[in-house]
Amino acid sequence: YRTLGSRASLILFAALMVVSHFVVAHIQGSSRRKVLSLVALGVVVIGGMLGSWDLSNFHLRLAQRPQDVLGAVRAGRFEEFKQGAEVVAFEDGPAATVSVVEVEGLYPSMYINGKPDASENLFDMKTQFLVGALPVLFHGGDPAEMKALVIGLGSGVTTNAVDSAGVTDLTTVEISPKVVEMADRYFQKSNEGAVTRTRVVVDDGRDFVANTEERYDVLISEPSNPWISGVSNLFTDEYFAMAADRMNPGGVFCQWMHYYSTNVELVYGVTATLRRNFRDVHVFLLAGDLVFLASNEPLTPRWERFADPPERVRRMLATVGFAEPTEVLRHYLWSPDVVTGLRTSYPPNTDDRPWLEFDAPRFMINSTTTGEVDRIVREVPGGLARSPLALPVPLTDGPVLPDPFALDVRGVPSSYRRASAGHEVH
Repeated sequence: YRTLGSRASLILFAALMVVSHFVVAHIQGSSRRKVLSLVALGVVVIGGMLGSWDLSNFHLRLAQRPQDVLGAVRAGRFEEFKQGAEVVAFEDGPAATVSVVEVEGLYPSMYINGKPDASENLFDMKTQFLVGALPVLFHGGDPAEMKALVIGLGSGVTTNAVDSAGVTDLTTVEISPKVVEMADRYFQKSNEGAVTRTRVVVDDGRDFVANTEERYDVLISEPSNPWISGVSNLFTDEYFAMAADRMNPGGVFCQWMHYYSTNVELVYGVTATLRRNFRDVHVFLLAGDLVFLASNEPLTPRWERFADPPERVRRMLATVGFAEPTEVLRHYLWSPDVVTGLRTSYPPNTDDRPWLEFDAPRFMINSTTTGEVDRIVREVPGGLARSPLALPVPLTDGPVLPDPFALDVRGVPSSYRRASAGHEVH
């Protein structure tokens, strides 16, 4: 696979299967008709695979949203359903098949094994940037003296956010070399060249955390969704314990997690597992995403940093829709007292009992409903509207959080809109 790629590997596998069936049939003395039937079947299968491949079919998100794809097929709108996404890059790598899709000619979206994991969509940009900026702003130290580690490169926007916040001793670990190539080639505008400007290591993130002797002031874990095979081990009790052990005193650990296509109890279970390993946990709620900020020491935010962040952070926040930097705090969800009071029916998510790996796929095809979001925001005493912390901005009853699957794909920061777009973008 590493040499041939996915397409050639599939063709070779099909050919070997046909040959093996032919050999077995010959040894068993099967009739001439049966042998010829096998040969004909092999010609059809291999011939079909040798034909041109429509790469857009690899980006339909069939496993994640089967109801949409099947609905388009049944309604006779399949070709129309595929329009608006142009595959501009598609490469196989040792860790994953990575591709870049241009959405309606407006912005690039990075797909890993057929699933979108990063983009320049407005909502993705907010999350990608804040996951990098929030832990640095929460930390009480001087960014220039911090050592930071980011697990997962994606588009490189999170790495750029940490760099923008003033951290110079920065390492990003990415398991796929093809992701590194694609981020540098297609996302330079949004990551501002961070892939080549900072240190990027190609390695397994969990193995790196387990084996490093370094200690960090900021450690950011931004994997893919835990329903993806092999990803849930970045949400286990053992992994969080390793991360906690790699922190300097007062260090901030940041963990990303989705709340779309999931269940509220599952969110509570992961939160409780994280809380077992850290003294204080703060949580922010974005459109489709949760951002956990944790520390082994009392984590008292310095809110004044949000009023006067570094100039590069201020500029990027304005780019992704925050007129004033303090508007970020409207997305503050749970204080440490609230997190400590959470109750869940789930046991800790552990390496030898990884319930998240099996339960996350069960809810994958279910978009988060308004009711589920409402539960996350309001069910827990001391939630968003009743946070016991005094914030420097007035809190509303809750941020407006649209279903991430219903977002207008044209929602992209104006500075990233493609000049080639043939229609007006609102």
